[in-house]
Amino acid sequence: MTDAAVLEIRTAEPADAEELAELIVAAYGCADEGHGWTSDSALVRVASTDAPGVRRLIDEPGSVVVVGEQEGRLVGCCHVRRVGSITAQVGLLAVDPDLQSHGIARRLGTAALDHALWQLGCRWAEIEVLGHHVALRDWYASEGFRETGETRPLPRGVALIDGLQLVTMRKDLRP
Repeated sequence: MTDAAVLEIRTAEPADAEELAELIVAAYGCADEGHGWTSDSALVRVASTDAPGVRRLIDEPGSVVVVGEQEGRLVGCCHVRRVGSITAQVGLLAVDPDLQSHGIARRLGTAALDHALWQLGCRWAEIEVLGHHVALRDWYASEGFRETGETRPLPRGVALIDGLQLVTMRKDLRP
């Protein structure tokens, strides 16, 4: 697969669940040198993402998993769902560690936010980011998200370091 390969963006189907689960685990758990700048493996116990869980997200009403595909292989995803009358929650933005930093996340995020605005009718998008992930919070800020001042602790037994918080960031979706 080359960087120049065409990225096809589409909505995930139930048959994609197994491949997506593997992709998500690789993206969030990758701590190899030179890969996975968004890895959570040093901060949290990486949750086991499985095909049935991904399939539930795909099938959930008011929810969509946007996927990026290159040369017949899934290389990234982003989940978005309505959580209020005008708010969407964005999550599971994951890209194959070998293909990170090539604009795939930006394109998938844009597609998910467009879906939230135009199909779900949402005005706002929210995402929760680990507070210690300064580079990732900065990346979301460059994409128009702003910190709301809201934080919440991770569930007991998930954080590998004391005081780890999730920081809520919000973006106005109106054109």
